[in-house]
Amino acid sequence: MLEFGLTEKRYLLDFVLENLDDKVEFFQDSKLHPMVRVFGDGFQQDWPVNSQRFLDLLETAFYNASMGDLIKKRECDFFLSQIREKCRSGERRFTHYEAEAAEENPIVQAVLCYVNAHEHFEGRTVVLLEILRDSQFAGSFPVAANNFSRRLKRSIEILRGYGVDVKIEHQHSGSYCQISRTESFAIEPDVILEQNGAGDDAQRIVTASSPHRHP
Repeated sequence: MLEFGLTEKRYLLDFVLENLDDKVEFFQDSKLHPMVRVFGDGFQQDWPVNSQRFLDLLETAFYNASMGDLIKKRECDFFLSQIREKCRSGERRFTHYEAEAAEENPIVQAVLCYVNAHEHFEGRTVVLLEILRDSQFAGSFPVAANNFSRRLKRSIEILRGYGVDVKIEHQHSGSYCQISRTESFAIEPDVILEQNGAGDDAQRIVTASSPHRHP
């Protein structure tokens, strides 16, 4: 077996990445986990960097780049650390599974439409529920505000992946939330929140019903 120093490992890593270049794409999921998208996989394409699926690809790429040598644990650990950094320098996006979950989540879709049109909400969660209940996505919304609040909280990571920041705070007078765009939010000019003609009125409801501001 060959022994590789740090310089040799870096050169070999370049060859390995070149070998993988047409097979995978490096990115981060909505929770900032390093991921790879394997183009040739039909059933599942998105895999964690430390998954056996990607480790098998890495070992094959190493074998080809080193002209027949087998990867050792220390080389594998070094390569994985560098590949995780490559993922972090790539874009952040949903995995296929997360994207499907977002498309099937009416609260996520309603919030995205609202933020696309209004940019920011701050006030009682029950007010937000009433506003979003008029949207085209509200067919399966929970009736009670506390159930809506729990489902919104479970959607925070998905919304963050779309560039929407959500904060929920429980006070003596009830549940309050802040929703706002982040720098990564992509405005969709053709997406319109259906407020039954109440576009500007909805914004006035938010302001008038939010006397208890919180940071």
